[in-house]
Amino acid sequence: MEHQNKRLEIRELYENDSTNYEFSRFILALNNLVNSDDWFRIAGIHGSIFLKDDVEVLCPRDPVIIAQLMKNDEPTYCCHNDDRFLIWHRVYLYEFELLLRKYDVYKNKLNPIMLPYLNWLVIDEKIFFVNEENITVYLENGEPITIHNPLYSGRLYDEDENGNYVNNNNKYTVRNGKLLKDYDCDRTKSERKDIIKALNFPNYELVSSNFMTDKKRDYTNFLVGKNSLEVVHNHIHVKIGGLFGTMTNVLAAPFDPIFWLHHCFIEKLFYTWQVKVTNNTQDYDSNMILPETLDQTLPPFFNRSINEYGWRNNTNDFTTVREWFDYRNIPYTFDVEDLLLLSKSKSINNEKEDDANYLRTFILDELFDEKDYKIVLEGAPVPQNPCVISLYLFNNDDEHINDDYYDKKYRAARYYWFGLNRKKVECIRCNQSTLNMIFDITEWVQNNDINPEHIQNYIIKLKSDDNNVSHQDDIIGLGKFTYIAE
Repeated sequence: MEHQNKRLEIRELYENDSTNYEFSRFILALNNLVNSDDWFRIAGIHGSIFLKDDVEVLCPRDPVIIAQLMKNDEPTYCCHNDDRFLIWHRVYLYEFELLLRKYDVYKNKLNPIMLPYLNWLVIDEKIFFVNEENITVYLENGEPITIHNPLYSGRLYDEDENGNYVNNNNKYTVRNGKLLKDYDCDRTKSERKDIIKALNFPNYELVSSNFMTDKKRDYTNFLVGKNSLEVVHNHIHVKIGGLFGTMTNVLAAPFDPIFWLHHCFIEKLFYTWQVKVTNNTQDYDSNMILPETLDQTLPPFFNRSINEYGWRNNTNDFTTVREWFDYRNIPYTFDVEDLLLLSKSKSINNEKEDDANYLRTFILDELFDEKDYKIVLEGAPVPQNPCVISLYLFNNDDEHINDDYYDKKYRAARYYWFGLNRKKVECIRCNQSTLNMIFDITEWVQNNDINPEHIQNYIIKLKSDDNNVSHQDDIIGLGKFTYIAE
């Protein structure tokens, strides 16, 4: 499919705004969308959170019916820890992009608004504008106008005394994480390594999700110590949202406008994997994606022949993975050369990219040189809430002087869980499943001159930032620890 609908990095839009106003155009459309009724509809699809009196929402709201439609025993439409994770969000993003066009105030532009992405592999001072509460942009005639910055926060639902979702014009999303604010700290090195590995996975089911329990293929040994794009995506959600932040809450995350830019970058990673695995020419076969995966449905979205938004779908007819899988037949494109380079081995990569250029993803030689050290908790129970779990390593001679000292010296890695708040939402699948928690301790080993051969002799302690978890046995359950050096 030949088209010019290319999705770009948000900083590229910003830096070129004085010449083409495309950043201003996007911000104005986003601002109009955030302040419309459609905002609660599109953002509400993800966690099945719809305003109680909105008669325009026709898709099922009952969590029991939703779990039946999704066929995964989860009470929300969003697909997580599920084959469909990447494809479901592909359709979701496109519906959001169509809404941006609906609320576009520029009338003389021939090209459509495209949803930009945020390359969080490179966070620098050039991203400052997402942290500004107000922003100055240009109307189509060149007149400057200052408005509330829709990239700073979005309107958020509230709840009445009966637990129904209602509109509150004074409630907005919040970010408590440091990822978008701390320009001097490299917070995504681990994710970079995971992306390099994921882009070399041989098939869709592996690159899409790390499953809780399952499976159609025996990936058990392969998946231990390896993260899918969904797991990488989870980390960024929590690193942006932080403790009690909107992006850390699965149900509420899409109400933070940065959600859409984050997921657009995940879509670029997925798109790049597809270009790579097909060599940009060949068709897909069962080694790349299972036939039964292609046949799965994607509620609540209509099939591609129907020009309607998912929240209006009260039929039992939904689009499928097959309809959206082939990147050559979707209505947008990305530049992917930077990520294709990232996925290649060092022998192919002879030149080092400019780390300061956000349009070129980091390609660091040491990522290919260094050995990775990981501790995997296999078969752990699914956490009750979104949380960060810290892993501490110490030997018998270590003394724990106080909490601050303990945290700085012994914390070897963190695991980020982006899941449902199960005290609020019942999830049958979560109650019956287990997962693998992967703790990358490579940097801790290097920084502390630890002999990797002695790691298995260290004592492990886990701590969750969820105050409801009082003991590490609640985290471990019946799981077991495995040490991996690769």
